[in-house]
Amino acid sequence: MVLPIRTTIEGDRVPTGRKSKESEKQLETLTKGLQVLDCLQGRPEMTLTEIASELGLYKSRVMRLCGTLAHMGYLIFDDHRRVYRLGPRVLSLGRVYENTNPFIPMIRPSMEYLYNRLNRTVSFAILHGMKQLCAYRISEHQSFVEPSAYQETALYVGASSRILLAFASNNFREAFFSGEEGYPALTPNTITSREELLKAVMQAQRDGYAITADERVMGSVGIAAPVLQYSGILVGSMSISGNKDGFSDDFIRECLNSLLHETSELSKKFGYTG
Repeated sequence: MVLPIRTTIEGDRVPTGRKSKESEKQLETLTKGLQVLDCLQGRPEMTLTEIASELGLYKSRVMRLCGTLAHMGYLIFDDHRRVYRLGPRVLSLGRVYENTNPFIPMIRPSMEYLYNRLNRTVSFAILHGMKQLCAYRISEHQSFVEPSAYQETALYVGASSRILLAFASNNFREAFFSGEEGYPALTPNTITSREELLKAVMQAQRDGYAITADERVMGSVGIAAPVLQYSGILVGSMSISGNKDGFSDDFIRECLNSLLHETSELSKKFGYTG
């Protein structure tokens, strides 16, 4: 049986009994160390000062955290340029995840089929906190992307984000829309109003798919649909994307039909009967 992917939001806690002050300190230290790794996901290298500023911590504390992570192989320190980079241990964990994650063998054949049939970029995105994480991608320049190449992006823009918001739990969606009232415009077509975005998300929920153009990048098109588990629990969003010039109305319909067929079959394999 495939267990549901659970997204933790603020206020969602699992009872664990009483905690000692010492255990809480250890948990906080671990959290801060993992936040250092998160900082370096979006940037290839950072100085100690940049990491401290990003996390709002004293440099002395960040130095201890980074030193421990470097000792364990999760970071590499360039002594000449005085910068930190992600280390080989992160890659090894990513490979272990890829080899043991039960979702990958099920998702990959559908992605490869869509890419070979349509010759357009095919991606699979999941929720990561309040952002979208592109977990896997097949494109002309990249074969099946491994977890070490994760890309995290804002959740308010693009077809995949629309689907993730539409089919996430009600609690998650309420938490997301209880935040900022507006969003930065990445292009003239970006939805920047919370009310307008909510309308678009609910429309995607009714349709069962989302099609966007010029929202994240001018000249691009994205078509996305959900993959669901039993009871309608969201696994992630599968999408087809590319340059708008190569997407005629007929080709968009072909892409959408192929995508919906594959995501429907995948959802059945994950136990969804809706």
